[in-house]
Amino acid sequence: MAKAIADYILKAGIDVYFDEYDSSIDINNPNSVVTAIQNGIRRSTHMLCLLANNAMQSKWMPWEIGYGYDRTDLVALTVKEISEATLPEYLQIIHCSLPYFR
Repeated sequence: MAKAIADYILKAGIDVYFDEYDSSIDINNPNSVVTAIQNGIRRSTHMLCLLANNAMQSKWMPWEIGYGYDRTDLVALTVKEISEATLPEYLQIIHCSLPYFR
């Protein structure tokens, strides 16, 4: 779902940082992953968080949101199975718009 959204935004002519498209990442090297994501977030004005079940269980997502919190404007999309009441605390306290992606 995240790739489809990234592709849609790219087709609209908007620059996107999407880690799956970052050839500098060595997934076997955590420093490589952290450096690439930090660079991607630093170059961004906005951060779109797709809140789906897999993402909600990710160990990276809280770190990415925390890193981007003061650097970008955060926006969140939830899949229809996720309700605002079930969001983890770190998402409940940030200013996110929570439209539903169907």
